Amino acid sequence: MKSTLFVTLKSNLTQTPITCSLILLSLLTSILCYVHPDSLYTLIFIDPHSLPYIHQPLQYNMPGYLIEKWYFLKKMHESSQYWRMVTPVLLHFSLSHIAFNLAVFYYLAKKIEIKHGSILFLCFFLILSISSNAFQYIASFSVFGGLSGVVYGLTGVCWIRETFKKDYYQITPGFYTLSLIWLIFGFIDIFSSFLGNIANAAHLSGLLTGLVIGIFIFKKG
Repeated sequence: MKSTLFVTLKSNLTQTPITCSLILLSLLTSILCYVHPDSLYTLIFIDPHSLPYIHQPLQYNMPGYLIEKWYFLKKMHESSQYWRMVTPVLLHFSLSHIAFNLAVFYYLAKKIEIKHGSILFLCFFLILSISSNAFQYIASFSVFGGLSGVVYGLTGVCWIRETFKKDYYQITPGFYTLSLIWLIFGFIDIFSSFLGNIANAAHLSGLLTGLVIGIFIFKKG
């Protein structure tokens, strides 16, 4: 039993080192933020000044809202704090949140990393992280986290690729339909009463970015 488990872990680390590293990093980040929330939140969130509003969306009038967002992004650029455009994806706010996201992330990420290699997969991850975080930050409240935007991006990559070449990633039948239904339910706002704020902009932008990446992969052959 122990031998089999060791072989499986070794195989995963060898074949999908980026996927495994990101899962471990996400677990570690979430645990550390649970233990020391105040100090680490300020390093991870795009805009740490919004921490008082962590459990509720911010309401702005549109002109002032966009000006404030642009001002902070400009400050972030001037101070070279570019990691803030990626790090929110590593943070999760509950056990169910991290368990669900990591399970689906692993399911999709390992298939893509094995097919396209670790370097290209890491590039996909960074592009999807920046895209989903940026759109969520601009569209609504700035305090958000989780891999779900990246998960939707990976879904888009697999979806468009398997449209042209069936079973390329061997995704379970019905997965794409279920993902689309969940995306629509998020915008209808059915589950927010017991799931809390849902990062719909991150989900949609991640999916669209993933579709573009999928087209790029298809054209590259």
